Amino acid sequence: GLPPKSKSRIAVRKAGFRVVTPWQAIDSADIISVLLPDHKHQEFFNKIGDISSKTFIFAHGLSVAFGLAKLPDTCDTILIAPHGPGLRIRELYQSGKTFTAFWAVNNDASGKARQIASAYAAAIGCPPKSLFKTSFRDEAIGDIFGEQAVLCGGLVGLIETGFDTLVRHGLSPESAYLECVYQLDLIIDLIKKFGP
Repeated sequence: GLPPKSKSRIAVRKAGFRVVTPWQAIDSADIISVLLPDHKHQEFFNKIGDISSKTFIFAHGLSVAFGLAKLPDTCDTILIAPHGPGLRIRELYQSGKTFTAFWAVNNDASGKARQIASAYAAAIGCPPKSLFKTSFRDEAIGDIFGEQAVLCGGLVGLIETGFDTLVRHGLSPESAYLECVYQLDLIIDLIKKFGP
């Protein structure tokens, strides 16, 4: 479900889906993907009423691992955390390509949480061989550190500094871009294949 003022409603309709509010979707759902910012999770759960026998699937472990969201023990609580930003994961799904993800079960009230996790992951494009078991806590810590210190922090800072240094020392912005940015995916592919 999407809030009434969500900018994504048009794209969702275009993709052929019926658009409803989160509350309408939850009323008729047994399995709910929680794909909103972590700091809004508890507010979300407080608004939806009886959640006692529902299954909640999170894309990030922070709110559950660190008590920002509290769910009754009668709920299944599952983590399927794809390795990549949402837009890229969607592109991979649409092109029929698979991706990796972390998975965890924090609470298995139904006795079926593991099977639900596997089925959900496969349905979004992540087959069993691409799933890596973890805990909500470890995923949260690893994800935050990886994003802030390496992917969105350190790597971006290194690229910007390298680019600025080359331009400051007389290289054209185009040359600096080709050296510091353009080739990055080629190097990353090699690192993925052979290691750092």
